[in-house]
Parts: sequence; C-alpha cells; structure tokens
Amino acid sequence: MLGHEEAIAFFRASVARHFESPLLRSFVSGARRIFGLTPVGLVKLIPRIWPMVYKDLGTPQLDKREDDYTVVTLVEANSQLFDSQGYRCAWQGIFEGVIDAGGAAPDRLRVQIVTSKALGQFEIHLRW
Repeated sequence: MLGHEEAIAFFRASVARHFESPLLRSFVSGARRIFGLTPVGLVKLIPRIWPMVYKDLGTPQLDKREDDYTVVTLVEANSQLFDSQGYRCAWQGIFEGVIDAGGAAPDRLRVQIVTSKALGQFEIHLRW
C-alpha cells in the first residue's frame, strides 16, 4: 500500500503514460498543435478530457486564468467526493502531472485543492 506522498508521485508519473494512451492521445496531440505543449495548453484541455475519464463527479470550469496560474472549479461535485481522501490524493498527483508535462519548472509547481461542501464544489489551484 502506498503512503500519501508515494501515491501523489504515482499519479503524477501516470499522467505521461495516459497522454500516450489511445483514449487521450488524439486530444493531447491536438493540444500540442493548437495550444503548444505548455501548462496553459494542457490545462485548457481539462474540460474536454474530464467527461472521458470521469462520470457523474461534477463539471470542471477554468477560472481566474493568468500566465502562470489557473483555478479549475469542479461544480456540482458528487457529494461523496468530499469525504474521499483518495480522490484528493489522486487529483493532486494528476494535476501536478498535467502541468509538469507542460514543462513547468519543478520548483514553481504547486497544486492546492480547496473544497466547499456547502457550494458543492472543489477549487483546484494550479501554479507553475
């Protein structure tokens, strides 16, 4: 069984493998052509890729975009997610992997997940 930090590292490393999978390969190659392989380019794909990977967990929206910062807001989040440390851990690693794959400097890479059960949403703050 993996500890918290090991699990984050596992999910972070898995992003590169998933980008080459048949499910995501065409989206990622399209993003390279359209947006470039940057953190911003890959983050822009999240709303399109999300429904291919997750069902009935919520809808991601990109908010507060800056050159080196974005907030992904997951609205109408499934209520069971708020009690799941497993999803938080997985998403921490996955979002780190996404911005890492875009060439973010490791010392600038930051992912913070803030929840609001009352609003039914997660805010995933990404800085690179």
